Amino acid sequence: MLTSVVTLLLLLAAGLIAVGLWTLFVRRPSAAVWALIVCVIGTHDIVPPLALQITFAGFNVFPLDVVTGVMLAIGAAGLVRQGYPRPLSHALGVFVALFGIHLLWGAVEFGLQTAITSSRPWLYLLGPLVYATQATPHWTRASFRPFFAVALVLSGYVLLRIAQLGLHGANTPIEVGGQLIDSRPLVSPAALFVMQCVLIAVSARFIRSPLWWVAVVVMSTAVVLVQFRTVWLVAFITLVGLYFRWARRAIFTNERAALGAASVILLVAPVALVATASSSAFQYSVETTSGQNSTLSWRTDSWASLLGAHSSTREIALGLPAGTSYEREIDGQILHQSPHSVYVDALLSFGILGPLVVAWVGILIIRRRRSASTVLEISAAAVVLIVVGEFVFGITTMLGPMQGLLTGMLLQAAFLLGGDDASGQTAVGTSPGGRAAL
Repeated sequence: MLTSVVTLLLLLAAGLIAVGLWTLFVRRPSAAVWALIVCVIGTHDIVPPLALQITFAGFNVFPLDVVTGVMLAIGAAGLVRQGYPRPLSHALGVFVALFGIHLLWGAVEFGLQTAITSSRPWLYLLGPLVYATQATPHWTRASFRPFFAVALVLSGYVLLRIAQLGLHGANTPIEVGGQLIDSRPLVSPAALFVMQCVLIAVSARFIRSPLWWVAVVVMSTAVVLVQFRTVWLVAFITLVGLYFRWARRAIFTNERAALGAASVILLVAPVALVATASSSAFQYSVETTSGQNSTLSWRTDSWASLLGAHSSTREIALGLPAGTSYEREIDGQILHQSPHSVYVDALLSFGILGPLVVAWVGILIIRRRRSASTVLEISAAAVVLIVVGEFVFGITTMLGPMQGLLTGMLLQAAFLLGGDDASGQTAVGTSPGGRAAL
């Protein structure tokens, strides 16, 4: 009897918390952002993460589960109200429907706890993404300011950890408190987010004082030291894209500056290569990128094994129920980890529609990049580079909650202004009569 009363009280408390968060997030999107930030920093982005969880009615629940779950529910309710332009509602509607169907399918096949556990990466990405597309008031340039706070906290953590434990090569486990952990202080989506914040700070012209320059240097240093090679690649693509966009205009308007910048690049590149070669940690990180037994070969072997094991017509068309084991043998070892690829994971989880809808969301932003640029006051090139960077990063790694939030902000901004394409749809939050609801 006492157990039943306690369970009932816990259920009531959980319901009140969910309702309270729903009300708060609907009225104050900034509160949702900060709640997500606190959960992400503590339990998702740092290594080792804080072990914050409770067991409720036999289920293990993390704070990030609650926050992203409420975000997803609010976003899904917005979709039901049909307040979105058709291209956006179709893409998000398919995404949410696929997630819900496969979660329920997995709960029937393997039990709710197993289904939820395997679905967490998609919940953490999809919840903030869908929520951000319908948050009111709409996102502006000022909405990026909390992002820089996150990036600086994460960067500071990187520098502090490396000062304490030293710089080690990527994929090198170290012992901390009797436990073997990754030597890199952050998970890869966190490193990508720090790099994206550098891009936003530059393109949105936040850098207007020495303090901002210090912040950018700290964030850039953290991205280099944390040694995620895919993030390095994304950073290189971003730098090249920004340089050519600037140089294409500067060569006609300020030829001396354009030639000076090119000279600096030619001088800095060899110095960077020499510095990399002189560091044993960086040498090891570069060497493990390619060749036999490299991280890349491990991933490609893993993808081939998983796709080969789930290659039936039904599995390709419909995907697998949430909770399905991803067990495979690589180099004589039995592994159960995720596929380490957004596209492979989407294909296995949701069927052929999975990777298509992931690409669909990015293409929508790129097509309406000028609207996103105007609303958020960042350059259209930066909008494209953020999306392209996530496309590249997703080849080898799952995107995180902050990428979901940033992508959702870009999506909302992309559809906030009408007349950017030939669809004839009204903007997000705008009634057919033209009155802005945001």
